[in-house]
Amino acid sequence: MDYIVMDMEWNQPSAENVKIPELTHGEIIQIGFFVLDEKLNTLHKDEFFIKPVCYKCMNKYVSALTGITQADIDNGLPFDTAVRRMA
Repeated sequence: MDYIVMDMEWNQPSAENVKIPELTHGEIIQIGFFVLDEKLNTLHKDEFFIKPVCYKCMNKYVSALTGITQADIDNGLPFDTAVRRMA
């Protein structure tokens, strides 16, 4: 059995991004992951920046915390493309 360990970073509303009630926790802007075998050996690892649909302006606090830039998300993949590439 293989395991997938994921970490996601989220953009948040800011002065440039009006809060959208449907997105109470923000919007995913990065997915990092490892695929591990049953002995927890790394089989594959990767990360994808996600191009946001709603919160398109990078929150300055989130950028300082994560190192993710406006250019990273501007050049990111659509969410569904990133998820398909994880398979």
